[in-house]
Amino acid sequence: MIIQERLHTIDILLRPDNSDNLDALIKHLKPIKNLRTILINLRKGVCTGDGRGRGLGRSTWANIRQFVFHALKIRDTFQEFLSAEEVAIRNKIFAKFEPYHFAQVGRKISETIDFDESLLQHRTVVKAGVDRQLDVMRQTHDGMENLLAEVADVITAKIPAHLGVTVNTVFFPQIGFLVATPLEAETNYALWEGSSEDPWERMFATENAVYYKSSEMVEMDEHFGDIYSLICDREIEIVHSLAQDILEHEQILNTASDICGELDALVALAQGAKHYNLVRPTVTDDNTINIEGGRHILHELLVPSFVANNVYIVGGQGNSSLTVEDTSSLESSGLETEDLQSESSSSLASDGPSTLILTGPNHSGKSVYLKQTAIIVFMTHIGSFVPAMRATIGLTDKILTRIATRETVSRTQSSFMIDLQQISLALSLATRRSLLIVDEFGKGTESVDGAALACGVFEYLLSLGKENPKVLGATHYHEIFENGFLQPRKGLQLGHMEVRVDPHALEAEDQITYLYTFRDGRSSSSYGTVCAAMNGIPPDIIARAEDLSLLAARGEDLVTACAMMPDEELFQLEEAERVARGFLAAEVDDVDPRELLNDVLNSSLLDESSYFTKREESTALSTQIMSTTEMDHEDETDYYSDP
Repeated sequence: MIIQERLHTIDILLRPDNSDNLDALIKHLKPIKNLRTILINLRKGVCTGDGRGRGLGRSTWANIRQFVFHALKIRDTFQEFLSAEEVAIRNKIFAKFEPYHFAQVGRKISETIDFDESLLQHRTVVKAGVDRQLDVMRQTHDGMENLLAEVADVITAKIPAHLGVTVNTVFFPQIGFLVATPLEAETNYALWEGSSEDPWERMFATENAVYYKSSEMVEMDEHFGDIYSLICDREIEIVHSLAQDILEHEQILNTASDICGELDALVALAQGAKHYNLVRPTVTDDNTINIEGGRHILHELLVPSFVANNVYIVGGQGNSSLTVEDTSSLESSGLETEDLQSESSSSLASDGPSTLILTGPNHSGKSVYLKQTAIIVFMTHIGSFVPAMRATIGLTDKILTRIATRETVSRTQSSFMIDLQQISLALSLATRRSLLIVDEFGKGTESVDGAALACGVFEYLLSLGKENPKVLGATHYHEIFENGFLQPRKGLQLGHMEVRVDPHALEAEDQITYLYTFRDGRSSSSYGTVCAAMNGIPPDIIARAEDLSLLAARGEDLVTACAMMPDEELFQLEEAERVARGFLAAEVDDVDPRELLNDVLNSSLLDESSYFTKREESTALSTQIMSTTEMDHEDETDYYSDP
């Protein structure tokens, strides 16, 4: 099985007696590039660098030569590895890295391409001695300076000496050979522009010189004018021929490149296992996850110390350890199944929970616990060591999650609709060999509906029996347990992340201590108000939230509790009621209505005056009691401080 091959390879790479060989592999893998892309560019005729002025160090030829050189070094290094005879990647290297062909490729490139000169000229330059015709043209081109000096002397001799004109001859690849003479600033012309028998043709002028085409220059153009272009053309022909020779080995080079990529990944996994203290997991076809001392490999890098935890869940067992449906599901997920039975345990794990639901406070580590389990399962299935003390991982075809809600204005769905789509897809794809992570599902809608949906999802998963997937969930809906909506059963385990609560602490941040340790059983509270106080929510809001939370726990009507009136408004309402009842109870047959109205209103005013008088007396009495209490405290302090 591929997973076992990778795990065995990492084991061999991490052996202490292979440490130097591992360092050598890393050294030789670093300069190697993806040769498939390079050979595609070679077939297109792209042989120079990347076009950003970095010279030939990144060219096709340099990369191919580096590849074959370091590939042969890798092959030699594996010959020195201890106990690596059965390592699959080693056998691939010995079978596909052909020393003769690789040496031929490297030799042809080294004998043809002049890398030093190519770096200077920013183009592919062929070495001397490769082609006789090219060497002759180069000799002619290299002797051009002496020839130009001789021609300049001949032309100067034809100019009258009293003019004192000196000329120079130059060569431009696009224009050809030219005569350059000094420019007269007053006339903007040269002192000599040829004789009447041989007039010069003016080409262009600069600030200090004028350039002309003379008969001598025309003659040199006919003999030597295209020498530079001819050299470039000949070099292109030679390089093209070299490319055709290299492409004859394209298949073995591509195969070797793929093997180097696989080796690079295995070496990276080995380095990660060594650096982050990872261990080799046990892969089994039993549908179980048993992790001891599991860690979150990323989260532990961000905290001073990380608390490791255990996980044990068992998926549905079906009718056998590995059914036809399991084989089809695993193959569709890219997992090899031909060697599964060799890793099968002697007995099926069937006595553990299939669903684990976490409750407890915010910030206690529930989400990290869920994610680290999924990461460990994923790392196992790519053939990597895992962050744990020990881990036995059953083959898993899918890891399905409802964790993060990615909101964006480009989508018309609400956050709750996105959650529903995630859980719907997970439920439709899950098999008994799947791992399902459900973190806080239902929190995006009204609490009653959210609790009902969360309970319904867990109830459905538990009802699948022998076909239920492995489920890890977290929720703050305690009512689904307190009201008996989700009944205890064999396949359900409740857990929480341990905290220590000190209700007598004066500061909010001291009232709760997170221990980040998994414990069996359900937590009785989410401690939301304590978490809010720790994150800077004002105390008045915290106090009001605690009052409402207590009322909700008692089952009282929160609408009535939130509708309480101030004392002044309550007194006015009561006074209005007394006035109304006074009018209703009065006999108006034999009494003047005006007098009756005055009597009722005067009675109301007396009652109001009495109310405020009593309120002032009560306030004054309270103030007096507080003052007396403070004096008693001062006396007590003086008593204890008196020697």
